[in-house]
Amino acid sequence: MRTLILTSLLSLSFIACSSDLGGDGKSPTGAGEGEGEGEGEGEGEGEGEGEGEGEAGLDVDDDGDGFTENDGDCDDLNPDVNPDADEYCNGRDDDCDGAIDDPTSLAEGQGDEAWEDYDGDGYGNPRAPGTACEFSDGWVDNDLDCDDEEASANPDGVEINWNEIDEDCDGADFDVDGCLNAAVDATAAEWGSGDPGHGMTDFYGTYDLDVTWPIAYTFSGAGYGAVEDQVAIITDVSHGIYPDGADYAVNFETDLAYNDSGEQFTISVGVEPSYWEAGLLGYTLGDIMTYLVGLVADLPTDWDGTFTCVGYVSATPADFDGSVELRINESAQAVSATVSLNSNVTSFTEGDTTLTALDGSQCSNDIISALAGYMGIGDTYVFLNQNLELVGDELVTGYSTSLEANIEAECSR
Repeated sequence: MRTLILTSLLSLSFIACSSDLGGDGKSPTGAGEGEGEGEGEGEGEGEGEGEGEGEAGLDVDDDGDGFTENDGDCDDLNPDVNPDADEYCNGRDDDCDGAIDDPTSLAEGQGDEAWEDYDGDGYGNPRAPGTACEFSDGWVDNDLDCDDEEASANPDGVEINWNEIDEDCDGADFDVDGCLNAAVDATAAEWGSGDPGHGMTDFYGTYDLDVTWPIAYTFSGAGYGAVEDQVAIITDVSHGIYPDGADYAVNFETDLAYNDSGEQFTISVGVEPSYWEAGLLGYTLGDIMTYLVGLVADLPTDWDGTFTCVGYVSATPADFDGSVELRINESAQAVSATVSLNSNVTSFTEGDTTLTALDGSQCSNDIISALAGYMGIGDTYVFLNQNLELVGDELVTGYSTSLEANIEAECSR
């Protein structure tokens, strides 16, 4: 036993001495070169060990989801985030494809109906529907874009006429509402501006009338009626043009007067002079008419079968409305229109009308009405309103023609 222990101690002493000799090298002091070599070896070993440990870390699955960072795990501390994960609406890139809340890889039941917004103007392409999260990049909750490759084209866009871009998505390469309203403004100025407004003079003349007796015998052309020196005065009250389905609706509200106190029309109703000459049992048609009319009204002493008054009608409301159909030639940058208007003229009544006899006395509506009744034209106001209907027809024809021309001028390039 002692021999073995002694041998071991001698061996350890030899190893220790050998180690001291190796450390000294050729330097007597044991310093200098030996220390320099030692430092160099230490630095090299440290660097190599550090690099090796870092690379090895990228191959370690820290969160246990089956993917390392080198496998594409973009968050190796969260097992719910990896290349095989489903995308959820949570503001996070769950499947590590570089897109947050990516609509193309959403889990079942995630997201809502959405549309792609390629140009980033806040309006979606109706031809590109899908499902997306609230904050999915490039998707919006509407399908109102008419050109998803042009950011200036959307329902809030400002139209620049005839530049080959429909900026406001109204289906036309020009400001439809703007030019139509300019056209209706111009037309209203032509037909109802100023005071007393637009006048149409002497539009209708004399009517040949049949006289019908109570015994049902008719004298053809025995009577006549006339409204002369007529002026219709149209004053614009309001006007506008509005979208109406595929077309547009136009409305022109006016005050319509029939002459005025300074320039009055003349209304005459009577028996043709020749029927004062032809007699029946000693009485002419004029005599018989005088008798019949005298039963309902006081006749002038020198009455010759004709009654004449002058008068005017105060301004009354009249409404002209209808539709506008546009024809757009994009290549020619031109617009034309067909305007269809209806005349809704308010009929005159006795309260609207002022009639005066030629001698300055109050004109007898009873006489005119009696004569008009025997001649098949009702009373005074029926007679006047027949003229008024024709005034309305003439007005809408002229207004429509002017509006069509103004639309072409305002809306074309």
